[in-house]
Amino acid sequence: AADLVTKTDCAVEELCFKSLKAFYPDHVFIGEESTSTVTRCSFDNRPTWIIDPVDGTMNFCHGFPFTAISIGLCINTLPVLGVIYNPILDHLYYATSGTGSYLVSPSTGILCPQRLPLSPSPVPSSLATALIATEYGASKDTDILHAKIRAIQRVITTPVAGRGIRSLGSAALSMCMVAEGGVDAYYEAGIHAWDICAGIVIVREAGG
Repeated sequence: AADLVTKTDCAVEELCFKSLKAFYPDHVFIGEESTSTVTRCSFDNRPTWIIDPVDGTMNFCHGFPFTAISIGLCINTLPVLGVIYNPILDHLYYATSGTGSYLVSPSTGILCPQRLPLSPSPVPSSLATALIATEYGASKDTDILHAKIRAIQRVITTPVAGRGIRSLGSAALSMCMVAEGGVDAYYEAGIHAWDICAGIVIVREAGG
């Protein structure tokens, strides 16, 4: 089944494009909602903004508070800037290459940016001590579901036994949890550029 698309997805993407184009009219823009209607999109060395207007649309529709706006910038095809904002929890994650990753969360009363990870912990020596995030995706195809279930079984059973699996329903926020130190790793099959572009920078600048 196709992902849910709401009026909010389209409106947020249009707002992001319009706002950024006012400052960067010569840049390239790739968005989930506009790109999904075409067969191919151009991606080259030009500055390119890659945007997921509502990552976790199903969460948004059901009131599950893990949904985010994800905005990434690539230059020479490499991600150099990432901004991920959860408007429900009022958590803003951001990073640029070489400057570190940060979290601002006014809802908690902390207005100053906090550098990520929040609580540095030793890198797990093996999957046996790792908490891992993944997503199941929207596909109901039997073969795809069986493949994902088998992958999870391999992660949490011997000889490769993870401590546990978590699923937030948002690729962007799962990557933020890696940067924050809440989970040790994140993986997902069938991911798209707009799901991870911003998160790549945030995780990398947090030391991941």
